[in-house]
Amino acid sequence: MKIVTLEQTNTFDISISGKGWGSGFGADVILTNTSQETIARWTLEFDVFHKISILWNAEYTKRQNADGSYHYTVTNPSWTQSPLAPGESLSFGFNAISAPDTPVSETLDPNNFTNFVFNVVF
Repeated sequence: MKIVTLEQTNTFDISISGKGWGSGFGADVILTNTSQETIARWTLEFDVFHKISILWNAEYTKRQNADGSYHYTVTNPSWTQSPLAPGESLSFGFNAISAPDTPVSETLDPNNFTNFVFNVVF
């Protein structure tokens, strides 16, 4: 069992896109295995000021940071532990309430998501 973080290797390509309606937005996240190994399990962590209200195709936990942002930990769902082969992609999505200082009017800015950490188990 080998654990790799995003800082150590280019294991995954992460794409975040979405559309907003002012007070909230919907986002789609696509993760692509760019390594040469099959990934058994994964965890994606990030910080953002937006508050996720519902997430699908994955499981998550959240905690509020001292600066008012939220720290999210998203994992592959327990109901599907299928490995992810090299070149394969998976996706999950969520709806969120926009942070008052950074409303999402039309296009979601992926730069609002910070402190990405991606862990995988091969």
